Amino acid sequence: FDDRVTASLYPAFLEPYAEDSRNQGRVPSQLVLGAEVGVDLSDRFNFSVLTAPNRSDIPPEAVLRYQATDKLGVQGALDQQGRWQGQLQVFFRF
Repeated sequence: FDDRVTASLYPAFLEPYAEDSRNQGRVPSQLVLGAEVGVDLSDRFNFSVLTAPNRSDIPPEAVLRYQATDKLGVQGALDQQGRWQGQLQVFFRF
């Protein structure tokens, strides 16, 4: 079970809460220290929660990752304000 649970600290660009509905979608991302705790649901699926410690203005994000192949992955994230984002990840080794 211990190989299936991960915890990480790393710099990440996260979006703060949009306090005014006119500013939704226009709030710039901020570089913050991100803390992520995740669990491998299977060999290809991973679920995690990403948050910025000591920053109440940045909502936590639920992240779901799918590793299609060794070189190709898809990631989707949803925060408490209902904002979602997706990424297609291509891995190269050289």
